[in-house]
Amino acid sequence: MLVKALGIYDPEAESKFDDVEVGSWYAAAIGSAEDKGITDGKGDNKFEPNSPVVREEMMTLTARAMKELKEYAYPAEDKIPGLLEKFADKDDISDIADFKAAIALTIEKGIVEGSKQPDDSWMLFPKAEIKRGEVAKIIYQLLAVEAVEE
Repeated sequence: MLVKALGIYDPEAESKFDDVEVGSWYAAAIGSAEDKGITDGKGDNKFEPNSPVVREEMMTLTARAMKELKEYAYPAEDKIPGLLEKFADKDDISDIADFKAAIALTIEKGIVEGSKQPDDSWMLFPKAEIKRGEVAKIIYQLLAVEAVEE
């Protein structure tokens, strides 16, 4: 969905991941994301195309797309803790790669706002599987940010 929404889908793109079957319905989308530096998979040259996507992964893919395609920069290292501070589950964000910086960018630009809980705390639920509606909202917010900032 993300590569198509951003207009970077190449039906001829090929994935280099060992577990992405050539000619599969998703291979060109994954290859397109690879070619643009949006995904680097899950390690060991695997993408795990049949695994669910979790919220922190979608936020990171979105931020990488912003960075690679639209020349946004991740927030400065000293600003990241402040952007994540209000979220009670901020420590659940993976320490791998650029996840925290990427998620901070999506928050800074208003693409992700988190969920206010009945106890007035805010949560990102980074390890929760993301639903289609949430993906659609992130993409909509991304396109809205681009429209305002162009």
